[in-house]
Amino acid sequence: SLVDPAVTDGVEIFSDNGSIIIRTNRRVQVRVFTILGQLVTQATLNPGTSEFKVVARGIYIVKIGNITQKVAL
Repeated sequence: SLVDPAVTDGVEIFSDNGSIIIRTNRRVQVRVFTILGQLVTQATLNPGTSEFKVVARGIYIVKIGNITQKVAL
């Protein structure tokens, strides 16, 4: 998991227990990619906390608007 969760523009992205956790105070479009650039999932999230279960351990890239964050699982 990340040592310091990234907080940018009201969005917090971190990992916990094999999941990617996203907290946001507004509606956002999120895309999750493998480190090789393959799209894993995408969704539109409402304000609050959302959890994405990821099957394989590794490093993922999470893109929300102009925010890009690496997340290690």
